Amino acid sequence: MNDEQERYLRGLTRRMAQDEKGVNNQVWIEGLIRKGWPDLARFAYERFLYHGRGAVVIDLSELVDVPVENSEAQVDFDARYIPLNHNILKVTGLIKTMQEYDPEHQVVFIFALRQDTEFRDARSFVGGPSDRLSPRELYEAKKS
Repeated sequence: MNDEQERYLRGLTRRMAQDEKGVNNQVWIEGLIRKGWPDLARFAYERFLYHGRGAVVIDLSELVDVPVENSEAQVDFDARYIPLNHNILKVTGLIKTMQEYDPEHQVVFIFALRQDTEFRDARSFVGGPSDRLSPRELYEAKKS
């Protein structure tokens, strides 16, 4: 990530997530994932081991601004795991993605614009930062 992207992400606010601007902005999505990667990846792998394939859902309507140094704001959010075998998702593309991803190296993220059990307005992202530990490595590091 270059300096310009880092400066851009420092201004990350809840307001950006309240419409499709944030969820359709690849830099914003990657920044959100990067900020939470260690916890999100470990969480996803742990849930994968227990529930099988699935996705980490981040409800963008529930983001919270957290004040930090220099009067800037960062975003805090909760995530939940939806296992593929619970048959909750009805969106064909998301189901296919969840069937094909590599849980040891990737995480399926679903960014919901609102609380919607069928995720009709959701956007998905598969992967994670290539310069960080994998979900499996993060999980195993926590165990030891």
